[in-house]
Amino acid sequence: MLRFISLMGCVSTLAFAQLTVLPTTLKIKDETVPPGGMAQLKVELTSPQPVLTGRFGLFADGLAGVSLFSPSGDASGTAVLDGSNLTVRMVSPTRSIGTNPDYPIMTVTRKIPANAVVGTVSTVQLNSLDLGINIPLELKPGTLTIGGSISVTDVIPGGGLVHAGETIRVLGIGFSPKTKIRLKGSVVTNAAYVSATEIDLVPTADVQLEGTLIRAENPDNSSSFYYSYMRGIPDGESSQPVLKRVEPVFATNTFQEAHIPAQSPKPSNSSFVAIALQNPGSSPAEIRVYSSNTPDPVTIPLDPRHRIVRDLAELFKVAPDASTSWRIVSSSPVQVLGILCDRTLKTALPISPEAPGPAPQP
Repeated sequence: MLRFISLMGCVSTLAFAQLTVLPTTLKIKDETVPPGGMAQLKVELTSPQPVLTGRFGLFADGLAGVSLFSPSGDASGTAVLDGSNLTVRMVSPTRSIGTNPDYPIMTVTRKIPANAVVGTVSTVQLNSLDLGINIPLELKPGTLTIGGSISVTDVIPGGGLVHAGETIRVLGIGFSPKTKIRLKGSVVTNAAYVSATEIDLVPTADVQLEGTLIRAENPDNSSSFYYSYMRGIPDGESSQPVLKRVEPVFATNTFQEAHIPAQSPKPSNSSFVAIALQNPGSSPAEIRVYSSNTPDPVTIPLDPRHRIVRDLAELFKVAPDASTSWRIVSSSPVQVLGILCDRTLKTALPISPEAPGPAPQP
């Protein structure tokens, strides 16, 4: 399928004879996963293209998580699940997403049912797309095959800095004492088989685990490739229905101080701003959120690997107006994401945090 993606997201079909340049291919890699495993679908560009914003739509039954990758670590987004239809919106202020040919733009992790029939092959394709780049773009679907003997299902801690000598827990199915597991770019001094569902790794040097490629291989040549990301533990949930369907996709970058700018003019009367926070560290974080129109901050304790997503009106008990901005101050580095939601349209747009400015005055 060959499409031309314009800045406004319009799509038109081009004949091959009209092309003067070879199109860039946006493809989904083929995956083979046994029943009960985890399929990590990887969306890749065949040649580097700087992307500022984008939107993907695809079928994601059994969604477990979404991750985005950019060399500068600033790619963030929102994933909204409506039934089995997933819409992912992303933003990269430095336009670095899509510029590293060795990494996918996005991964979508899906749970495969334990009763899935071995040998079943299904097509995985994007059902909507807007990358905001004015170039010929070929869309190549992937296949999901039920089979093989091994699957990486999660990595703990998944993200953040892991120091030399600390343990990385690789969880999955089909492991054995003969299973080989490698971390790309890192030397592992010890791999301890724990059970058929866990192998522990100990790196010799510090590892930034977010985005690290982990390869697991069995003697029968069955393998599983998994890009590590932190699958944060939710601390409760928002009372807003639209936020209950939102999966925040955090950038790798962390902040001890960050600023969420005012969303003015306010897009609609049904819109509101929410905030998502995640602690990738190994110690609890105490986070203070300041509002530009409220005198006292709200304090949020956040345990390691935990996350919170809330409408800011829920936190401050006062509905902010369009001119309100927020300042986040944390005792240790955390991941921060603003979300502009619309109750009527049921949308959630990512807002990238900014470097801190002057402290807001009530």
